[in-house]
Amino acid sequence: SKEEECDLEWVKTTRQILLDVGRTHCDHRLFIGDTPTKQSLFRILMLYAEYNCAVGYCQGMAYVAGLLLMYMSEEDSFWALVSLLERPKYLSGYYDPSLSKIRTHAEVFGLLLKDKSPELAAHLDGLGVHPLMYVTSWFMCLFTTLPCWDTVLSICDLLFLEGVDTILRTALAIMQVCSPELLAMHRLEKVLPFLQHLPSRLVSHEHLSRILWQTTVHRWEFGLYLD
Repeated sequence: SKEEECDLEWVKTTRQILLDVGRTHCDHRLFIGDTPTKQSLFRILMLYAEYNCAVGYCQGMAYVAGLLLMYMSEEDSFWALVSLLERPKYLSGYYDPSLSKIRTHAEVFGLLLKDKSPELAAHLDGLGVHPLMYVTSWFMCLFTTLPCWDTVLSICDLLFLEGVDTILRTALAIMQVCSPELLAMHRLEKVLPFLQHLPSRLVSHEHLSRILWQTTVHRWEFGLYLD
């Protein structure tokens, strides 16, 4: 019956949230062990899945909600998450079950990379490295998996101030600082692990923030590629 199908789907959602809560921000003291913060994270994600049934729960949300919980109360974190996930300025559509907006923004990023770093874009294309292979986790987790936490906070501050354009700016800045090493790699098996586990020496706040502030993505440019 339809009711049984809904119950089964809710059980699947609960299991997935439990799994993801256990592997979110594992190296942060607030999430090591069975902590109150980890319990709050579980409740927030379950509540959001019920609050917005059309979206439900999607992997990546846990990292965003976990970040908010580090600096806000449980209730404030929930409403901040709602604002981030549902306002067009921020991440509206990012966690849709089809992930269509993530795919679209990955395509836009690829076009911007060709425009701003044509040599690198051609090199990666020749190796069969498509942007969707590495930017998906960057975008969905808001770069919170980067090894330098001060860098993560700077990116999030800029996102809160300027909106979703910041995600593309950050991705372009990362590619710029990584360009010399990426150009020296000639196998997909080398490139992907590198991009998925970026070395701290390249994405430290001192190293990346200057490049990030110099990187621009104009609204008209963003709109042009979306069209």
